[in-house]
Amino acid sequence: MNICFSGLQLPIPVDDAAVTVLEVHNKAFFARICQSLASQRGSDAIEPHTFWDEAGKEWKASNCLLVVDTPLDLPWDDRALAGGLANRMAELTHEDADVRQGVEDAFALLQSRLRQVAIMLDSEYAFEVDWELKKYLRTYGFGVELDEDEPLIDKLIKFLMLAKDASLDKAIAFVNLKLFLTKNELEQFYEQAFFAELRLLLVENVEDAIAYKRERKLVIDQDFIESW
Repeated sequence: MNICFSGLQLPIPVDDAAVTVLEVHNKAFFARICQSLASQRGSDAIEPHTFWDEAGKEWKASNCLLVVDTPLDLPWDDRALAGGLANRMAELTHEDADVRQGVEDAFALLQSRLRQVAIMLDSEYAFEVDWELKKYLRTYGFGVELDEDEPLIDKLIKFLMLAKDASLDKAIAFVNLKLFLTKNELEQFYEQAFFAELRLLLVENVEDAIAYKRERKLVIDQDFIESW
């Protein structure tokens, strides 16, 4: 996928071959780019931009990018992630006949117990909606097990693995992620992203002279000169 900003000459490739870094030194322009990506308005944003796949087809902005504006508040409950995870769990359950039957039997028992309780009420009650694993997982908040005291890098890796498990078809954009990670942690983060075959974009405002193995970087300096 390529992101093309009307104010930039070079397209920004975002694929699973490497993590793409957009390093913008001008703070005002940096803010406008972040605001535009987060708005999901594409060509109607304050910094108009479009998304194109490898076949040259333009895609709607809201279908292309999940923006993480701070790693301190990761979007664990994002709709695309939650839906993808529920679908994957349903697929795995369906593939194993024993597991599927066990789950169905357990829910049938739950319904039976609740019907017994409902008999004590004055009116007549029944379940109108058929049981479905995906609905159950969403209703009861099935998701990543988190420890508030664990290191940020561990949470970030869990987030990447969630995106992998959910088969997320969007790219993920992080804003100023490098401010929160050491060099070794960032390298670890890159390796996990490469392993998970995720498409990542880091939008950064601080200059970083280090060349990382799994990184490609487009620098836009104070004079708006672009260079890879």
